[in-house]
Amino acid sequence: SSLSQLTPNSVDLIILTVKSYHLSSILTNHNLIHYLTPSGTILSLLNGLSPLHLLQSHFNSSNIHILAGVSRVYAEPHPIHNNTVTITNQIHSIQLGPLHKNSTQSALQTAELLNHMDGVSVTYTDDVWNCVWRKIITVVPMGIVGAVTRCSLDIVMRDARELFIDCIQELVYVANNQQDNKVELNQNELVQQVVSIADNATINSTVSLQRDIEAGNISELDAQLGAVIRIAHKYNINAPVLYTIYRALLPEQLAAQ
Repeated sequence: SSLSQLTPNSVDLIILTVKSYHLSSILTNHNLIHYLTPSGTILSLLNGLSPLHLLQSHFNSSNIHILAGVSRVYAEPHPIHNNTVTITNQIHSIQLGPLHKNSTQSALQTAELLNHMDGVSVTYTDDVWNCVWRKIITVVPMGIVGAVTRCSLDIVMRDARELFIDCIQELVYVANNQQDNKVELNQNELVQQVVSIADNATINSTVSLQRDIEAGNISELDAQLGAVIRIAHKYNINAPVLYTIYRALLPEQLAAQ
């Protein structure tokens, strides 16, 4: 209803903050180009690879600038109030950058604009795919190992630590060997970094991917892991642990759709 009140070609920037599985219906039901100025900008803060691929495909023939944003805000459901989350990390940041070099100026301007927001640090990066993959490698193991074991993160790190590390290593391997958007990531560095984050998680901590799957709801499994599996298949990259976990979790997700 709010979109219908906008004047056509009057919006410079649209920021997408929905769940990844809602993006397709948004693009189908709302002609975003209708509201954007001829060289307007869309900033995606959605999780996973699928939303970025979908946006690139959908706006491929337009002059719209597509930016990827990687947010680092950790939240958990409030223990008492429904539909409320509690921010659990002290530093709230967004890194954003262009998916194509011709959108560099738009990305710089957007970062400068958003950096005036209170409580959030917004920075520009010219290697946004590196940031995207790093976030995937950080959050996906927490979600999928937690979901497949039905354990909180502290229990995962105590009893399924090797499985957790296997997932990190395979994600790095896929990232470094895929050809869509080349990145060079240090496996040892990322294993240490992600394991440290998981080791310091609060007791009974879970991430939204796991919570959604356990509740029988649709989740971001496809955007976060399914997209990685498809890339691995495309380039014949071996990722047996990721593939097995994906196949184990997929029936629940198909039932939830």
